[in-house]
Amino acid sequence: MRIALTDKECRLVEANVKLIYGALNHYNLYSRFGHLIEKDDMEQIGAIGLCKAVLTYDASKGELSTIAYKTIRNAIYDEARKHKKRAGVTVISFEIEEYQPRSCQKSIDEAIMCTELNSVIERAKQTCSPAMAKGIAAMQLRAAGYRLREIQDILGGGAVIGINANIRKARKKLRQDIDLV
Repeated sequence: MRIALTDKECRLVEANVKLIYGALNHYNLYSRFGHLIEKDDMEQIGAIGLCKAVLTYDASKGELSTIAYKTIRNAIYDEARKHKKRAGVTVISFEIEEYQPRSCQKSIDEAIMCTELNSVIERAKQTCSPAMAKGIAAMQLRAAGYRLREIQDILGGGAVIGINANIRKARKKLRQDIDLV
């Protein structure tokens, strides 16, 4: 990111560099995000935040330090969020037919029960409408720990609201269809 500052703005940034360290210490950002962002990187992000604060600074709205503290803090929070998202991203290859819930890996008795339950669910998927089958697949993915956005990407198409509606319909169908059990 390149930020163009005038000479006056550059002098203002140089005169207020200590605000970066003040904000990092005031909000305990080193201890909060030290596991996500290196100290030097955090200081650089703080410097970018200070430059943004100087660019948007208007003396009539308050002191630069107040605006800078918040801008520096927000810049580091944004970067920490990006790092958390990157840390949580995993590349997966997923086949719904080969779905096996994590809970099925406990004991032999539980594995047998999960296998029977999975076969009942697979039979229900084959006998219902495509929207209902999508709802059942979404339920399986939710049980495996996937978020709605991830399920949306895996199953394709439809809004998150539509995925929730499909899940509700599938639950209702599975509860009503006693013949499967």
